[in-house]
Amino acid sequence: MFVHLRKRALVLTAAALAVAGIAVPAAITSAPARAATPSCGPSCVEPFSHEWGHNQIMDALHGGFGFQHQQIILFRASHDDAGGDFVPTFQGPVSGLVGTGLLAPTTLIHYAADQAFEIEYSPFGVDSGLCVGTWPQPLNAAGRQPQVPSGFRLRLEPCGEGSNTIWIVDHFGTDGNSPGFGTVISGTTTNFSHPPVWTYPAFATPFDFPRPDVIVSSQRTFSSGQHPDSQQWGARVGVIP
Repeated sequence: MFVHLRKRALVLTAAALAVAGIAVPAAITSAPARAATPSCGPSCVEPFSHEWGHNQIMDALHGGFGFQHQQIILFRASHDDAGGDFVPTFQGPVSGLVGTGLLAPTTLIHYAADQAFEIEYSPFGVDSGLCVGTWPQPLNAAGRQPQVPSGFRLRLEPCGEGSNTIWIVDHFGTDGNSPGFGTVISGTTTNFSHPPVWTYPAFATPFDFPRPDVIVSSQRTFSSGQHPDSQQWGARVGVIP
């Protein structure tokens, strides 16, 4: 059974994000961040793709107060767009969530030291009860949701009900060109070498119409050990001035 820890959740600061392996650009520590609305405040976080940069942030399509299955896109950062307001909550180390039965034991092979989070949509600072996730699937024989297939879209789904809204932030070695960026792995994964990760779709741009959804797809790794820009993610925190 999923033990939802929001009541004891640690709202991430810039320092916590850096420890978790999510990039927090140095400019954040010296100037106001360009992320959430003033109402959402300093606890908000806006993930962005290495491919498109921090001016195109995660956004709930059409904004509003949120509804189940609402699609997740990249959209220009704006201090008056509540569709970009998200609050992360720490759910525990991967090792601990494996112990509860929420995550598959295979995640311990490479990700035991990583942290797991939910990311709740909180327009204007109001918790919606909906988190970034993937379409929930029927539980398997182990009582867990099966691994999400490649190509599934990110959507808003009820928080705290299964591994489809849990994300493992994995920090990997950098070559100096992408310091601090990491992959964001679905909590449904049973694959320790090519897990499903956040991906911006190939041949798409945030300026296309209709707006392309962020998806999950199997993690790819170059011979250098790096991952494609479309699968590398950072985050900014705080309020746009």
